[in-house]
Amino acid sequence: MDNIKFSLENNARLLKSKVSGYAILGLCISVLAILSATLAVSYQMTGAISLEGIILAQKSNVALIILDLTPLVFMFWGQSLSSVMSYTAGAMVVDQTNELRMQTSELALRAQHESSHDSLTDLPNRVLFVDRLNQALSAMRGREGKLAVILININNFKELNAGFGSYNADRLLKQFSQRLKCTTDEPMTLARLGGDEFAILHPHIETEKHIYAIVKKLQKALAINFVLDSVAIDVTATVGVTFYPDHGKDEDTLMQRANIAIYHAKQNNKEFVVYESFMERECPNKLILMSELKKAIESEQLLIYFQPKVELATGKIKGCEALLRWLHPTFGMMNAEKFIPVAERTGLIKSLSHYVLKQAIDSASKWRKNGVDIELSINLSAIDVIDIELPYTLESLLSIYEFPANLLKVELIESFYLTDRNRAIEVINRLASLGIKISIDDFGTGYSSFIYLTELPINEVKIDKSFILSLNEDNKKRSIVDAMIKLAGALNLNVVAEGIETLQHYTILKTMGCKYGQGFYFSEAVDADTLQSIVKSEAFLPQKPGEVLGAAKIHALSN
Repeated sequence: MDNIKFSLENNARLLKSKVSGYAILGLCISVLAILSATLAVSYQMTGAISLEGIILAQKSNVALIILDLTPLVFMFWGQSLSSVMSYTAGAMVVDQTNELRMQTSELALRAQHESSHDSLTDLPNRVLFVDRLNQALSAMRGREGKLAVILININNFKELNAGFGSYNADRLLKQFSQRLKCTTDEPMTLARLGGDEFAILHPHIETEKHIYAIVKKLQKALAINFVLDSVAIDVTATVGVTFYPDHGKDEDTLMQRANIAIYHAKQNNKEFVVYESFMERECPNKLILMSELKKAIESEQLLIYFQPKVELATGKIKGCEALLRWLHPTFGMMNAEKFIPVAERTGLIKSLSHYVLKQAIDSASKWRKNGVDIELSINLSAIDVIDIELPYTLESLLSIYEFPANLLKVELIESFYLTDRNRAIEVINRLASLGIKISIDDFGTGYSSFIYLTELPINEVKIDKSFILSLNEDNKKRSIVDAMIKLAGALNLNVVAEGIETLQHYTILKTMGCKYGQGFYFSEAVDADTLQSIVKSEAFLPQKPGEVLGAAKIHALSN
């Protein structure tokens, strides 16, 4: 803004100087004209050019007397025009500066709104909901009354998405959010936390009965069938409620226990449940993970392991997938599948993903400095894919660790298409514009498969190991895998087969034309130093039929 204002003011000064310059030029021309005319008249009157003749000409010639006034005219004109032009230019600078300020302010407000609201429903998102919850908790301390958190989960939404398609599922979510709006008013906050999850915050109630009335109103609104293109659809939801201070005094505890209430409701086929302490016994491990995950991130109990990706035609390691593990003091080593859902539900997924990205890119950067130049794949959750700050985070990390964007690949599960599709497309396109490659993980197991292949800059698909493990015995799955490989080839996409555990798997996939593979036949997941060693030595490549050289020497974690 300051640079633009300086440019406008500078242009105004230049304009004023131009006008002043032309006025001075006019003055000089008029003086020369007077001098020339006076000399000519003097010569005519006296037959010579002399001082006496010049004085005589000036006194006796009316035309010269009038001409003598022109310098004054030019001076007055130049001064007046400069003043007017200066005033006009100044006014233009002020007007344009104010206009630019308004545009900048509007853009800032729009960016702030987009970062805090769901683009599909225009409801507050998880970030804004948590912020308002923390504000409400601060306001409640020392006051009488209660605060309520209401979580709402649409039942069987994935099946609805599969049956009606993602476009109609989005329309359904919009209708659903509109009905929820009818049940809320000031000072409540209604938010879409992601996917099929919504939440209502009531910052202050006198009694719990008020919330029961809201839930009944909500259930009544949802009891009416939803309609898509004249088709009536029965949509139900499960509701879990927690109260401050009865069920928790901080945001994490209230959200966690509301999730536990929903879990209990679903397990017992109930539509609405208020949290009670006995429910913790139904999922004690989950509750422990919820409370300890944040500490685990901060204390670096989380570890990154890497599983090689092998080019099937040559047996060479071309890349690796970063896999997250949690060395839990009670439960031991845990795969990411055990705690990623917890991170997504508690809002820790952003911190967790940043930790993985930072650690994995740091390791890959060190490999390059030691002569190991391979592609790095990192998994992103469905929530990560709608984080508009993610591209900037990755761009910064790539710059800090001097790691090339074209060697980084992000793997997305197909369910990302069920969250906020418009924002996901925006984020993915931004990642691709940085040079980062995009891969679809567990291809064929989701609900949107072929739609996004034409809409997004996908580079690779990974065939889920559930198709590979029974490749020898199940002819139908073999046909499906063959069709997937051919489809990917037609779309110019690379194919990676997950879960290759035997020589038979390797041989069949290689014959089908599958380009890359990973699995125990090549290597289990290993730490960064071990991976660097095996890439250089190729110790895990299938050197002999049915044998994986060096594999028995490494104590590693399975994928």
